[in-house]
Amino acid sequence: MEKKEKILLILGIITSSIFIITLIILLISMIRIENDPTSYIVENTINIINTDDTEDENIEDKSEKKDSNDIDVEVSIYDASLEDLYETVIVDSKNFKDKKYPLLASLPDKNIFLYGADDGVILRQDNIIKPFEWVYLTPRFVLPRLFVADLDEDGVEEIICILYVASGTGISIDELHILEPDEDHIYRDIMFSPKDYIQQINDAIQIQYDSKKNKFYYNVLGTEYEEIGTLEFLKYTYKETVFGNMLYYDYDGDLILNIAPEYNFYGLEHPLLLNSISAKVNYRNESFTLSDMVISLPE
Repeated sequence: MEKKEKILLILGIITSSIFIITLIILLISMIRIENDPTSYIVENTINIINTDDTEDENIEDKSEKKDSNDIDVEVSIYDASLEDLYETVIVDSKNFKDKKYPLLASLPDKNIFLYGADDGVILRQDNIIKPFEWVYLTPRFVLPRLFVADLDEDGVEEIICILYVASGTGISIDELHILEPDEDHIYRDIMFSPKDYIQQINDAIQIQYDSKKNKFYYNVLGTEYEEIGTLEFLKYTYKETVFGNMLYYDYDGDLILNIAPEYNFYGLEHPLLLNSISAKVNYRNESFTLSDMVISLPE
């Protein structure tokens, strides 16, 4: 046998071996998933939303900060002058692209206006302007919301800004920013981070699932609840409960976080939703705590 033919034969054997080993690994993984040895009572696992750099094809937008290398910046927040920020009518989806610096939200009685650009937003109050590198819009065109209140009761009003930063299949996320002014209205951006509120929820809530009875047992800050799962739950094996992909804020005198637990099952591509949890957001010393947490069960 010639040397060339021997080399080709060896390469062929190596390639076949790699293929066979890979196939065996895949089969073992599939067997483990199909025969998951979960007990009747399964403790919950509460996970933070994905914060790494991997892409999710279902997500239309993310709450990650984008630098100039990631987006095409034609109109920058850092190029705006006071004269550029003259719009007084809040933009809509039809004329958004026609405006250089579209008005996204406003509190006219406080002379506070929020404008958009390619790389973030610009806050204007009186003759002071301040840029922030925020994600503020998704293809669903949900505009930011502005409120003013003395949340920490220190005698100085803060600006509350709620942004809709991510949307898609199984994804709907608000982001909360508190703008702390100094005597010159130069605002510091205090954000309620996902890691912060997920950790607090994780500490406050315990969830157990009884697959034999198809029933969930909750302990929320010492208060116990029970809930029967839907018939869909019986078709699959329970895996974990995830928080963070369905979250929004309300403000009506109190600042409220609303978050939906997502129940994940082996063999089911998308999580199942059953209920929601709400909690009061308390703001003190430029940090956030959750209290008055309750779970809303269907009647």
